[in-house]
Amino acid sequence: MSVNMNPLSHQISTIQTGRFAPSKEKKEDAVSVSRNDEIHISPEAAERAAGINKMDMPADPFGEKLASMTREEFVDMVQAWRDENQVPLKVNQHASVDPDGSLWAKAYFDAYAEEAIAEREAVQSYYADAFQEAQRPTLPESLNFITSKYQCSWSENFAKDMPGEERQWAYRQLKTMLTGGSPALNDPYALASRGGVKTAEEHARAAREAADRFLNGLVRQAGLMEE
Repeated sequence: MSVNMNPLSHQISTIQTGRFAPSKEKKEDAVSVSRNDEIHISPEAAERAAGINKMDMPADPFGEKLASMTREEFVDMVQAWRDENQVPLKVNQHASVDPDGSLWAKAYFDAYAEEAIAEREAVQSYYADAFQEAQRPTLPESLNFITSKYQCSWSENFAKDMPGEERQWAYRQLKTMLTGGSPALNDPYALASRGGVKTAEEHARAAREAADRFLNGLVRQAGLMEE
């Protein structure tokens, strides 16, 4: 028996052929049927049916920026920003321990990166059980599972008790993790236990304070600063 599912009508009907009508956006099958009558819904079809697209998700400049930069590029970016905005380096007040500001810049990067790593670990830990639940012999099967659970309200295992926005986050994060990507670091649900999502300004301020503390420690060790 062949089965035809139209994600937009939420109906299943028996038909005589195994072909499906192409969508207006993409001329390929959105739904496929295996020989044992299992229904497979493509993630793209489910997202269109649920009216979800990437614009629904807030941008993640913090995570995306760090994921694409090397340590050297980050340090250069910080220095360029300071030069453009004429922000004096505090390390210049302590030239005896850090004459060129490189130690301060390294401490700033380390603190910034450590926070990103901590947030990424928090997100991955938050979705660990759901990620394990979605594990299947093949990637298409795993994607089909999270699609049915988080995007298809007519599915038997649909997470109906989960708020819609939280389902969107779960679906996007799990899809990214299952395909080998890094989860977004601006997930309000995954980071709730850490006080929520921080702004770029908050991350930068915390990194500056950490770098200042590190440098002041060096100055104290050198006996150049009074307690």
